Amino acid sequence: MTRKEYLIKILSFLEKDWPVATGLKILIQEDALDTATLDTVQKILDDAIEKTKDQKEKNKLMKIKAHLDELQQREQEERAMEEQDLLDLEAELANL
Repeated sequence: MTRKEYLIKILSFLEKDWPVATGLKILIQEDALDTATLDTVQKILDDAIEKTKDQKEKNKLMKIKAHLDELQQREQEERAMEEQDLLDLEAELANL
């Protein structure tokens, strides 16, 4: 599952308690948000999870959040590797 899919899943859980979730979910589904905005949405969701009153729902969301955090870390590592690959390629081209 991608980060986008996990954010949508969290928003689906929150829709009944948090009306804004529906709009955010639509924006994410339509790829209308950039990475920085997705990071902000994720922080907002973290706050919303903390405010969830139903403990069973909260536990589910916390598990999803933990997996989402792991996924975000992997994405950052992949971006760093891609950037390094580009720098290496530029260095090789400069030496030709």
